[in-house]
Amino acid sequence: MNRIYIIILALIIFFLGLFYWSIWWLVIGIAGGTVFAIYQFHVSRMRKVEAAKAETELQLEEKTDQVENLKEKISKARQQVELANKSKTTILAKISHEIRTPLNGMLGMASLLAETGLSVEQKEYAKTIKRCGENLLGVINDILIEDILAFSRMGSAKTELEQMDFDLYDCVEEVLDMFTAKAADAGLELMYSISNNTPNKLNGDALRLRQVLMNLLSNAISYTHRGEIILSIHAERTGKSDELVLWVELRDTGIGIEEEKLKRLLQSIRYTGAIPLHGQGDQGLGLTICDQLINLMGGQLKIESSFGRGTVVSFSIKTNTAIQLQRPEKNIVMPGNEKKTVLVVDSNPGCLAIVKNNLEDWGLTAVSASSGAQALNILGGEESPSLVITGVQMGGMDGFEFAESIHAKWPGIPVMLLAPAGNEQYKKQEHLFDAIISKPIKKHLLGKSISRLLSADKKNIPDDNQLHRTLRDDFAAEFPLRILIAEDDPFNQQLEMTILNKLGYLPHIAANGKEVLEIVSSNHYDLILMDVQMPEMDGLEATRMIRLCLASQPVIIAMTANAMQGDKEKCIASGMDDYLCKPVEFGELMRILERWAVPAGTSHNVSP
Repeated sequence: MNRIYIIILALIIFFLGLFYWSIWWLVIGIAGGTVFAIYQFHVSRMRKVEAAKAETELQLEEKTDQVENLKEKISKARQQVELANKSKTTILAKISHEIRTPLNGMLGMASLLAETGLSVEQKEYAKTIKRCGENLLGVINDILIEDILAFSRMGSAKTELEQMDFDLYDCVEEVLDMFTAKAADAGLELMYSISNNTPNKLNGDALRLRQVLMNLLSNAISYTHRGEIILSIHAERTGKSDELVLWVELRDTGIGIEEEKLKRLLQSIRYTGAIPLHGQGDQGLGLTICDQLINLMGGQLKIESSFGRGTVVSFSIKTNTAIQLQRPEKNIVMPGNEKKTVLVVDSNPGCLAIVKNNLEDWGLTAVSASSGAQALNILGGEESPSLVITGVQMGGMDGFEFAESIHAKWPGIPVMLLAPAGNEQYKKQEHLFDAIISKPIKKHLLGKSISRLLSADKKNIPDDNQLHRTLRDDFAAEFPLRILIAEDDPFNQQLEMTILNKLGYLPHIAANGKEVLEIVSSNHYDLILMDVQMPEMDGLEATRMIRLCLASQPVIIAMTANAMQGDKEKCIASGMDDYLCKPVEFGELMRILERWAVPAGTSHNVSP
């Protein structure tokens, strides 16, 4: 608008000068108008520039404030993440410690129990306790400790399979042992069959395989109220060096799944957020984890079921034959017993089939009967069997009555009982049987017992169930040490004291770091087994004080349930010489004691 006014004013001056004034005034007017117009234009321009500058400065100030606020938020977020990570690490460390501490006592006592004189049955129970504890420890190490806050690590790109040698029979039997009591309470027959062409030693991820089998067995037992559950495994070679495809099938006689629900279940397990079906509990979630694990191992999960007729879950995984040699004790041979006849009596067709297949794999002739009466007719025939294997529950005549009939008519024929899990009735009539095998039947135990009973010289056959004794009472004489145990947990105190006593040592005990300092100030010890987490003063602080104050230094071994990444480094940094993670293996403890027996008391001598 200012420009228009200026132009109009200039025109007015021009015309006035043109018509009324002289030419001089016209020139002055034009010049003045022009100067005035230029001035007005400059003022207007400067005002706009100032306004733009002020606006820019305001925006810049606002942006600066936003950047500062963002920096402050990022800093706070970083602090929160660091705090959360520290808190997570602390929580995981505490969980690890609190679980490992009782596990150390449980596994240690089970190992001590195995060192005592036990019956074959008791040795199997002790071995089962130890196996289950070690399996639990593997789950803790691989799943709980590494990724406790995540739903599942299976979808993570970081997931890697372990490639280690493992025993397939041990893997399967460990899983079955965990569900034996539950199956017995439900009145179910739990059985497994591994084909004779399947190597007992494989190379792969045993922990993942166990996890799959545990999930599938848990589902099968939950939805099977009568009958049986049979796990079958066989292997096929792919033609690539030592590569195998392991085929696994789990068949149950449970309630089954309706067709529509099965379709929904099969769809849901392909997604990480599987939704449990109504009436099927968390089956969908468990199968989703199994499906991811199986895919990770190069296989595929398949489910077949119909309502009221049970379910068959099968899968395949890729694996390899073991790098190490196959375990000879699992390769059953029957020298001198080939072609001998064995009569198998059981009302369960699945059990009959599994035992019969095993006998034929070992070169024996198997004859089967589904009842006591049928078996007695076979015994009365022309060719009498060399051994009778019988179950307990049979139509019309139970296993005990059947055994009495055999002893009355054919006293020279040995009788083996297949005892149902959880059934203690046979203990009152053990005298009727030459051998007793508890279900689920372990193939190598069945084979060893059969070989012993068929042998002419039974007394000279070694008992393969005799567990090797690790602890030697002359160990302390060979590697003398004065030992102090620093441990606050009373069960672990008892365990560690017992182990060392069996090795021939007479250790002393301190319940915390303060007691350690009091005891070592007036007594010399060659070696201290130091727990880390103790009340009043922990093991790290006690170690630092010992390193500062004592002239004659003991060897200090961390024996702790702290097993997180970096815990060993913390122990060594505090002045400890070595590290033992709980649960403690006897052999590893003995190797540590042997390692430090020679330099004990001399490795840390310092001037007073």
